[in-house]
Amino acid sequence: MSAVDVLIYGNNRNLVTLQKTALAAFNFKKIHWSPTFTDMRESMTLAFRDIIIINDHADLDMEAMLTMLRTEKSIANPFAVVILVTPNSSRKYIQNALRIGADGVMGLPFSATDMWKQLSFFINHQRTFLRTGSYFGPDRRRIKGISYDGDERRDADEIDEDDRVADRSRLAAAS
Repeated sequence: MSAVDVLIYGNNRNLVTLQKTALAAFNFKKIHWSPTFTDMRESMTLAFRDIIIINDHADLDMEAMLTMLRTEKSIANPFAVVILVTPNSSRKYIQNALRIGADGVMGLPFSATDMWKQLSFFINHQRTFLRTGSYFGPDRRRIKGISYDGDERRDADEIDEDDRVADRSRLAAAS
């Protein structure tokens, strides 16, 4: 994990300290912290970050942030694993976070063991990225093999292989 570059965004110093300590214990060496949105944007522009941990707080515009991370041309790695850390464990909130481009959601409170299990899962079970007219990010479909037969179902000839964008082999190789 020493080659994996992690960025933590959030303004709660105690939570960030806990996360940095846990990551260091897991042998992550490249751990960066951005306390403001501006700092985060600059950090994501200047360096290739593999994992982004976003700590939810009252001033966070999650949709704007994830849209920026996934679609802004200046971002060095729009394929980074994005994990939202939040005290809000409602199904609606979690589904919304996944809908707009987060790879996963980690609930508060958590232990170092919980954090490791979540990070390991997201690193080892990375989803293919899709690009559509209104979305760019990880494939939101988690359950494979269940077909949808509704009115909005796309035919196989409508699905372009270019919709499936990238693999994250750099991150998988580092683990």
